[in-house]
Amino acid sequence: MANVAGLTPSTRLVPNFIRDLNAVPNMDAAMDTLMGAAESMGYRRVSYSHLSSPRLPDGRWAPLAAITRNYPANWDADWKRHGTNCPYYHACFEGSAVLRWSRVRERREALQSSERDCMHYLEDKQLVNGITVPIHLPGGQFAFVTVLDSTQPSDFDELFPTPHERLYFVAHEFHDTIFRRFPSSFPKSRPYDLSSREVECLVWAARGKTTEETAQIIDRSFETVRAHLKSSIRKLAATNRSHAIAKACWMGIIDAHN
Repeated sequence: MANVAGLTPSTRLVPNFIRDLNAVPNMDAAMDTLMGAAESMGYRRVSYSHLSSPRLPDGRWAPLAAITRNYPANWDADWKRHGTNCPYYHACFEGSAVLRWSRVRERREALQSSERDCMHYLEDKQLVNGITVPIHLPGGQFAFVTVLDSTQPSDFDELFPTPHERLYFVAHEFHDTIFRRFPSSFPKSRPYDLSSREVECLVWAARGKTTEETAQIIDRSFETVRAHLKSSIRKLAATNRSHAIAKACWMGIIDAHN
């Protein structure tokens, strides 16, 4: 189980959560279990995300793809445009073990205009009062758990440390468990919007297959495979096939060894 100096779970919430999480059959049920834990801590909404890297090779922020529970309908209608500019996402890399969104809003005027636009977008969707636990992982990977909308009559955001202790442990235990049990179910960011067929062709190219060999393997024409590879190179802003493979591996889009 995740650990941090000075933090120990103070109730049965975490042990019960661990027990329930290890019994769920799939990622969907795991998210329901996470939602139940969030509700027991006084929150109405929860989200989880995982990225192979928060940065693209050119230095830009990688877009977020999140699994949510109880978010407003169509909250993500224009998220593709705003997601890379999320100030709460960016603030996760400032060293805090538990990030209070209210602290980010306090320095609103210091944010970039694109970050303020994203903040306004979330506010319009009634996504305001959040707490995020950043999870920094080996190899530059990153995940987080966010809870929003306290049901407490007072400012639950100020009841540190007890609720935040539990939230920290729940978030890390959730990620550790689903990483072990459901690794293929992680939300995937698609920064360059490659199609599944384009990814497949890149995988075979990464394994050393020629265009002709790939065409035989996936039962498509030589020209079709070549078109998919050319499209992948263009979408990845790569200079050639090898460059596209390197970028795709670096971002976790493909794994040439599996």
